[in-house]
Amino acid sequence: MAQALDRPRCTATINDNDTVEVSVDGVVTPLNSMDDAIAQLTETARILGRAVKVVAVDPSSANEFETYLVVGPDGEVSTDATPTRLPRTGRRGSRAVSPGELVPAESTPEPLLGEPESSSHKKAASMSSTIVAPTLKNASQSRPVQAKPMPSSAPVPQPSDTTVLDIDSAPSFIATDSSLDEAPATHGWRGMLNRIGLHLTPGPGEVAEREDLVAVSRHWIGSRTIAVVNQKGGANKTPTVALLAAQFARHGGAGVLAWDNNEAMGSLGWRTDGTDHDSTALDLLHHANHFLTAEAKAAELAAFVHHQAHDAYDVLRSDESPSNTHEITGAEVDALHRVAEKYYRLVIMDSGNSTRGENWAHMIAHTDQIIIATTTESDKAQGGVNALKALHAGGPHARELARNAVVVISELMPSHSTKAQAITEEYAPFVREVAIVPFDPHLVQGRIHHWQLRPATRRAWLHAAALVSRGF
Repeated sequence: MAQALDRPRCTATINDNDTVEVSVDGVVTPLNSMDDAIAQLTETARILGRAVKVVAVDPSSANEFETYLVVGPDGEVSTDATPTRLPRTGRRGSRAVSPGELVPAESTPEPLLGEPESSSHKKAASMSSTIVAPTLKNASQSRPVQAKPMPSSAPVPQPSDTTVLDIDSAPSFIATDSSLDEAPATHGWRGMLNRIGLHLTPGPGEVAEREDLVAVSRHWIGSRTIAVVNQKGGANKTPTVALLAAQFARHGGAGVLAWDNNEAMGSLGWRTDGTDHDSTALDLLHHANHFLTAEAKAAELAAFVHHQAHDAYDVLRSDESPSNTHEITGAEVDALHRVAEKYYRLVIMDSGNSTRGENWAHMIAHTDQIIIATTTESDKAQGGVNALKALHAGGPHARELARNAVVVISELMPSHSTKAQAITEEYAPFVREVAIVPFDPHLVQGRIHHWQLRPATRRAWLHAAALVSRGF
């Protein structure tokens, strides 16, 4: 391959939907895949009669370093000036390698004529001169000659007809040590290059995502309860409940309940999918004793909860009748929680705005992890602080929940990243973790579905859920 020059300036940008934009001296061509991008760059190299240098860019992963590719006029691709023809199918059975391993190691230079040999060369020569093939002094002898065993640091047991080794010393044929960064990359430019034949390890961003997936998908012993709180309305409590439930259910399996524990009418039922019935928490209360018996079946709960088909969790709605004046009491919260923890491994409770109601206090008593939900509005951020103060005033268990809290800040506008960072710095000294979720138009109103979110928003909610899981 001819030497690749810096001109024309070529870049290949990987988009969120795995399409690629190829830019040649500022002229951008949108393409459907990396295969199409390589074909486009190959044509450019063919017209020029030499290889072209390409900068691979992945805007969605800020932590990944830049990678330079070289594309030749015959379709050869490499990460330096040494070409590698890419097959159209991936290589199987080979381990993942880092980008640096794709660059051939420089061979050791041979010594110049007349140059004295180094000590290492002399040592190698000395060793080679002492290795002599064994010969037999008397070839006519029929007695076999036994070779002396090489000395060993540890004696090797020699089994006999009457000796059986301890089975605990048997080797394991199953690899038990596996690193998250060993599997080939599937995201970004590394993943796309792997799909056309290379075998690159994931970058730091993908490794971090895999670690979050492990945290969210793990199962703990016993049921856990999360309470999402803020003293101000409109602080994004309900979307936080729904999307955390979606993360834990999608990645960790079924058994996740999102429960609207509003003292009056909550909005979780409005923001999630319904089923063929209108049952609420009040309806389940009338059958709570039955579900605590040995005869009750989990499938019977389908008459009272609303399953989210896309996101795999269930919703227990609050009462939505405007004519009903009933407010959930502390004893009723206890009864419902006994049912919830029997049938679900994770219960995520939405809450009203008051921290003085019985239902709020009894919810906190059952809680293992507090989430402070807020937007980038100052009054919503203050409402979260007030909720933390109420927890600190609520006894030892509530104070410990406050110290171990996770704050989830949802950007209200696309331009609020600076505000979100400022709020993060204010909260950080008083809680365990703070997560920022970028603005997403799909969360402004209507039903909440994980699949509709932008990739960056989905990634942020996965990270938030991982922070929560690590607190259990």
